[in-house]
Amino acid sequence: MIPPTLSLYPPSVGPLPFGSFTFNPSSTTFYNTFDALVRGADWTLLYSFAAVGGAAAIGLALGAVGGFFGGAADQAVLRIAESFRSFPPLVFVLVLIIVLNYEFSYAIAGGLPYSPWYPEAVVVIAFLVVLWPGFALSVRARVRQVLAQSFVAYARACGAPRRRVFFRHVLPLCRRTVAIQFFEAAGLVPLYLVGITWLTGLVSVPEWGALVALSASDVQGFLSTCYVGPCVVPWWQLFFPLMALGFFVLSALFIAEGLRRMPEPGLLPVAPSRPVTA
Repeated sequence: MIPPTLSLYPPSVGPLPFGSFTFNPSSTTFYNTFDALVRGADWTLLYSFAAVGGAAAIGLALGAVGGFFGGAADQAVLRIAESFRSFPPLVFVLVLIIVLNYEFSYAIAGGLPYSPWYPEAVVVIAFLVVLWPGFALSVRARVRQVLAQSFVAYARACGAPRRRVFFRHVLPLCRRTVAIQFFEAAGLVPLYLVGITWLTGLVSVPEWGALVALSASDVQGFLSTCYVGPCVVPWWQLFFPLMALGFFVLSALFIAEGLRRMPEPGLLPVAPSRPVTA
């Protein structure tokens, strides 16, 4: 029994089972949308947290070291991060994915053992390269603000070594900045995956962003059949993945906003004329 679906050519009814997912209007093979959404939760969290977590770790290390030591290290971190941020993020990710995919494919074709993480690693590495400069610049600015505080000067006056100042006073006050930016970036990764899947088709797992992209292309294919005969709009293929993706993005942004509103020790603004030293 096939229940009726939305049809733009009455009085016909849709030939698709409700809740199915198909890539071709004339296909006889259907996938279960509910199972795809349940399984896609793992992949969405994997892509988002792996890419953003790696970028946060690299950005925290480089930004904290550059901001704390200053001088040539600080200028090197600034110039490299600004160079990476000068490219549009989506275009940069696409270029990196194309290059990395070619390199991985060539290495596998050349005799290296096939890795089950091959396509996923390409996407994660591409996002990691694009996202780390934002973390580095935010952490660097936070470190310079912390170093200008009186308690850091008091600690140095009491004879505290630079290592203790760095790990006891500087890094703990960078956690909130990294956490806020972590959840803000995690909510953006699936949105970028929508465009990446639409343009490259590299993401072949039931990730929510990939499901939205494939569903949008399916709807376009179904609408093209309206010119030759009865057509059906499988609205559920686009609605439910889009709703799941929207809830995920909103949840990540709400967590970031909640962290931003949490009380924290007040820091005095950095005076432009006041020297900041480690």
